[in-house]
Amino acid sequence: MTDISPFNPWKILYHRDSIDMLIEADMPDPVCMSIDPTNICNQNCIWCFVSKYRKANPVSLSKEVLYDFIDEIRGRVKAITYSGGGDPLMNPATIDVIKYAGLDFEQGLTTNGTPPV
Repeated sequence: MTDISPFNPWKILYHRDSIDMLIEADMPDPVCMSIDPTNICNQNCIWCFVSKYRKANPVSLSKEVLYDFIDEIRGRVKAITYSGGGDPLMNPATIDVIKYAGLDFEQGLTTNGTPPV
């Protein structure tokens, strides 16, 4: 049998317990959650579809809100991806939240890689 990996079309078999819950009309917890810590970005990409909204309504979630979210999903969700309508590192709380989530989650970060201005 072929190894089941993130790039294998049979990966769903790795989550058999979730499939069984769906068959029984129960809703399983997600495997991965996406957190958008902010919609603020330090770039001005011409193709960005949220730039006009972002400039009119810059929003960042507080560290307390993000910590509460981590506490709510701890033990239920396997992974977290930090992304969003902006760069997650533009929210100063993001690094603290990543540390707070610690080794309880697999974690991923989508960033443009430029330092906050």
